[in-house]
Amino acid sequence: MNFVVGMLLCMNLNESENQRDDEKPDISKIEEDVFWTLVYIMQKKEWRNLYTKNTPKLQDLLQHFDDQVKKSLPRVHHVITECVIRFYSQF
Repeated sequence: MNFVVGMLLCMNLNESENQRDDEKPDISKIEEDVFWTLVYIMQKKEWRNLYTKNTPKLQDLLQHFDDQVKKSLPRVHHVITECVIRFYSQF
């Protein structure tokens, strides 16, 4: 979660610096915005499931990624699948 918050802070700081060149950004307002953004992401978008047992959200994201690679880059998907099969067949 630290990474998510760090990225949100950087994005908000950069955005506020670009909007107001003549004054410093209000850090407390930015921190509050980042907090409520994190609450929204974790609760409404269910990203909190990345941090629960068996990480169900991660499984969903990986499956979606696999489906997109298979659809958009079928040859790459085939090569990756073959490499994974060879890797696991060694054990």
